[in-house]
Amino acid sequence: MAKRKRGQLDTYLTKSNRLYTDSQEISGSDEDELIDKSDKLGKRGCTKIRNYDISFIRFGFTSIFKDGLQKPQCVVCGEVLSNEALKPSKLSKHLQTKHKELISKPVEFFKRKRDELTGCQKQMYVSSHTNVSALRASYKVSLRIAKAKKPYIIGEQLLVGCIGDVCREMLGESVAKITARVPLSNDTVARRVIDLACDMEEQLIEQIKSAKWYSLQLDESTDVANLAILLLYVRFEHCGDVKEEYLCSISLPTNTTSSQIFDGLNNYIVDQSGLDWKFCVGVCTDGAAAMTGRHSGVVAKIKEVAPDCDPTHCFIHRENLATKKMSKELNDVLCQVVKVVNHVKANALNSRLFASLCDQMGADHIQLLLHAEVRWLSRGKVSSRVFELRNELTTFLLDKKPEWAENFQDVNWNTKLTYLSDIFSMLNELNRSM
Repeated sequence: MAKRKRGQLDTYLTKSNRLYTDSQEISGSDEDELIDKSDKLGKRGCTKIRNYDISFIRFGFTSIFKDGLQKPQCVVCGEVLSNEALKPSKLSKHLQTKHKELISKPVEFFKRKRDELTGCQKQMYVSSHTNVSALRASYKVSLRIAKAKKPYIIGEQLLVGCIGDVCREMLGESVAKITARVPLSNDTVARRVIDLACDMEEQLIEQIKSAKWYSLQLDESTDVANLAILLLYVRFEHCGDVKEEYLCSISLPTNTTSSQIFDGLNNYIVDQSGLDWKFCVGVCTDGAAAMTGRHSGVVAKIKEVAPDCDPTHCFIHRENLATKKMSKELNDVLCQVVKVVNHVKANALNSRLFASLCDQMGADHIQLLLHAEVRWLSRGKVSSRVFELRNELTTFLLDKKPEWAENFQDVNWNTKLTYLSDIFSMLNELNRSM
């Protein structure tokens, strides 16, 4: 067989000689040439990812990882270059142009600068991490203060000292100094609570918008400062379940007419929250004329902007009104119970004597509950407590009010009292569950 002639393509099968021996020193230009030649061995169109070499410290550069790439950082000025700058020529150029006075410095000088830079970075990380942790702790403590309905000043007056004492005894003084950095002043806690409330409100509104359909419940009331407040609750579907949340409270500066109530409600729903009235499918109110007026009530005004809205009367108010209409016999028993309670509770001496008597007789309770007509849970609690202390009341009233004591000895009267106690207790449980 004839031998194949050597052609020009055979040159590609010949291994290239080593460019440098291990004993030769690689200059900056020669090293760049070596790196450029190695780049050509990769596939065409691929970006070469360069790696840092420990010898680059002689140019005053260390390396950091940023955006998933290894990049050079000057140990003198802290400037970070691109991954493409990981070449001796470019690193040397940075040293010559920006730090001429350091060209003659030995490698040990740049190593010391590298260690100083690393130490500063660690210190900055620890400081920033501590500040973030203190900020998070401040928000968490403020949330607990708000949930407990405590004054904001309790943070700096009580909690800071308590936390410091616990950490000092359990973990040492160093930990106590760290926890002392948590800001818990009166104004700080107030700002934290406002931030948390705004964030919760934004999340709730986003959930309502994602659910699309929603219903509202309105109730206008007066607080202890005689300010008219409109309370607003919302019900909507979230994650396959019906969710009911407190939405907001709207202050009514002057009158509580239907126009002012609707204006405040519409301003919050449309302007502040960005909700659409056409997705409101229900509204629940009490029976006040300002709410349920046929022509100018709040419900009528809502129907104008939300035609699909179905108005309903609050079940608790309706039930409370219905329970006021009872038979004369039961009403007489309830009135007699209220008289007995007021006789004992209205006089400080009677209250102390009755408490002492209950304690001597081994009763579970030593005080009666004062009846209040405006509180819709009052009748159930009052009648139940009177029934539990009926024997103690009989003994107490024998000397001062013998005619009232006879009622507690009457079987029929006690039966009616038992019925009132049971029925009102069941209604209270039903109302609290809604």
